[in-house]
Amino acid sequence: MIFEATNLNNNEFELTSYRRDGGITPIRKIASLNLNNNVLEIHEDTRYVRQSNDDIADKALLYSYIAEYPNGLNTYTVAMFLGDSTFYLRIPDFESNTANDLVQKYWSEIMSRPNLIIDIRNNGGGQDNFYQKLAEIIYTNPYESKGIEWYATDGIIAEREELIENGQIKEGYEEESKALLDEMKKNVGGFVVHPYYGGDEIIKRDTIYSNPKKVGIIINGNNASSAEQFLLDAKQSTKVVLFGNENTAGVLDYSNITPKELPSGKYSLWLPATRSRRLPDNPIDNIGIPPDVSIPLIPQEQLYNRLDDWVYYVKNYLELQE
Repeated sequence: MIFEATNLNNNEFELTSYRRDGGITPIRKIASLNLNNNVLEIHEDTRYVRQSNDDIADKALLYSYIAEYPNGLNTYTVAMFLGDSTFYLRIPDFESNTANDLVQKYWSEIMSRPNLIIDIRNNGGGQDNFYQKLAEIIYTNPYESKGIEWYATDGIIAEREELIENGQIKEGYEEESKALLDEMKKNVGGFVVHPYYGGDEIIKRDTIYSNPKKVGIIINGNNASSAEQFLLDAKQSTKVVLFGNENTAGVLDYSNITPKELPSGKYSLWLPATRSRRLPDNPIDNIGIPPDVSIPLIPQEQLYNRLDDWVYYVKNYLELQE
C-alpha cells in the first residue's frame, strides 16, 4: 500500500491510499500522527507503527495502542490456559493456517482440560481448510455438509476459459478447472456441481476426543463467510454452545466472488459464481447464525490481545456445569 498525505491541521492529514498493483480506485480518508509521530492512525481503519531497530518493541506498541478513532477490529491471536479446567483460543480470521497451528502447538494443554473457549469475534472468514484442526477436536458425531453449485453462464464460462488459456489457474488444478468448464457447457443457464468436489457429503471423523468435554464459541456480528461455515459445522457437535449478543453477519450463501469494473471506471461490481446447496430451505444471508446463550454484558469493540469480561462469563458458564 502507498499513501499520499495532505496536511490539514492539528496533526491531521487527508490521506489517499493506493494499492501497489493499481487495481482499485484510490481510497481517501483522514489520518493522524500520534505519540510523537510514532503511530499513524487512519481514522476508523488501520494503525501503523513507525519502524525502529527493535521489531519486538514495535509490535508491542502496535498491540498495546488504544486507538483514538477505533474501527472495532483490533483483534489479535491469543492462546492461554485459564486455570486447570479451561483453555482459551482467540482466532481473528481463517485467512491463514493460524488456527490449525495453534491447536497443534497447544495440543496437550487443550486435551488435558475439560473446557475449551474458541473466541472468533471479528473473524470475517477466509478458507475452510484453515479451521480443520478446530473442527477435529470438537467433533462428536457424523453430519451432512452441504456443498455448492456453480452458475453456468456464458460470461463465467468465457472468464474461466481465459484463465485457463493464460495459465492463471493455480498449479495442479488445471484438470479440475477444465472438468468444471465441461460441466458448465452442458448446462448453460443452470447450476452444476463440480465433478471433482463441492457436492453434499457426510462428515465422519475417526476420533471423538474425551477432552474438551464442553466447548464455548464466542461470536459477534462481524463473523462472516468461512467463519459462519465453521459455526454451522461446530453446531453439529453436542459439545458446542455459541455465546454472544447478536447474530453473525449472514454472508455465506453465495461465494467465489469476482469484481467487474463498471463502465465509469469508478466502481466495481462483485458477482458470485456459486451458491450453497442449503438453499432455498436453510438460508444464512441477511439472517446470520444466532447465539445459543446471550451474554448480558456490554461488548468490547477493541479486543487487542487482552481478555475481557465476555471471556470470563463464558469461562464461568462452562465451569459451573462441571
